[in-house]
Amino acid sequence: MKKTLALMLTALMAASVWGSEDTRMYLAAMKGDVAVMQKLIEAGADLNTPDQFGGPPLLNAAGTGEMEAVKFLLMAGADVNAKDKTGFTALHKATMGEAELDAVRLLLASHAQVDVLAHGVSPLMIAAQQGHLELLRTLLAAGANINLSNEYGATALMKAAEYGRLEGVKLLVDQGADMGRKDHRGQTALDIAQSVIVQKDGYPKVIAYLKEKQGRSTQGSIK
Repeated sequence: MKKTLALMLTALMAASVWGSEDTRMYLAAMKGDVAVMQKLIEAGADLNTPDQFGGPPLLNAAGTGEMEAVKFLLMAGADVNAKDKTGFTALHKATMGEAELDAVRLLLASHAQVDVLAHGVSPLMIAAQQGHLELLRTLLAAGANINLSNEYGATALMKAAEYGRLEGVKLLVDQGADMGRKDHRGQTALDIAQSVIVQKDGYPKVIAYLKEKQGRSTQGSIK
């Protein structure tokens, strides 16, 4: 329902303001209308040119989970690493989107760059915020840098801790995330989890887990 309403709103905006080829491609990609996209390409539409909304068609298809459109655009030569005006790639959009895992796997198989930062997040950081374990595993298996930090010094582990994602925190720690890494404020993942004002859901367990793991790490280093 949410997706349908978003598509309807976008269509109304486009119909009232824009009537260009780029807008038709944008809407076709969002709706997964491969037939329309094929006709537009045959008419000379550029697959990698940002439209009025700031993104190439592949990003729109990936973000709305239209797998057939994603497959079609990749086969037609769309740049898997193209960015929108804010710096997001199709892999970012897919990680946030509705198809998620299927779209992410397809983009990775098409050599999507996995460690691109935009708006302070990489695809791995987005998956960490969501606590999406299969996405985390898939991105790590594809070579995502588990300790990559953004312009504020935050890592995927810090994101998982910030959002109270216990299982995500466990997975990242087990895979080698640096629990002692500090952001630009001097805070570790544990500090960040403890600083959350409303301690609900998974936060107490995240805090207890990180304290336990850090305690073991400290004991091991003393020995």
